[in-house]
Amino acid sequence: MKRTSTELRGLIVAAKSEAVMRGTDVYLHTIGLTSTKTLTDNWCLIATTDATITDCDHSNVLYKVDGSQMTGLNIQRHDSYATIRIDKMNGQPDFNNSAEPIDWITFEKESGKALTMQMSWMGRLYECGVDGEWYGAAVC
Repeated sequence: MKRTSTELRGLIVAAKSEAVMRGTDVYLHTIGLTSTKTLTDNWCLIATTDATITDCDHSNVLYKVDGSQMTGLNIQRHDSYATIRIDKMNGQPDFNNSAEPIDWITFEKESGKALTMQMSWMGRLYECGVDGEWYGAAVC
């Protein structure tokens, strides 16, 4: 659980940094994840400059979190954000003009002890426990 949280934070930091440094939008893609919690290792999160990708073996990858390295998770993504664009000018995610944070990725290893990674419109990623304090994370 901690490793997954750390990897997700690394993905965001890398994507924001790359967008500003390269002067081009970077996209966060959730491949193999849906808005329904699913027990699967067949997923990945990819940061790339490509707006559309379809698989985890994409050739233009800046940073990747591979589900096959995070086995045994029930995991889901936010229902409206299969892809998030990171703006090249300020390194902030595009939430369609909403300032509300989103529960970007939610995952659990042990039933009922889920963590969610909340992302703010500034691109900050906060880890919190869904319905409780789990794995050292405060309750959401």
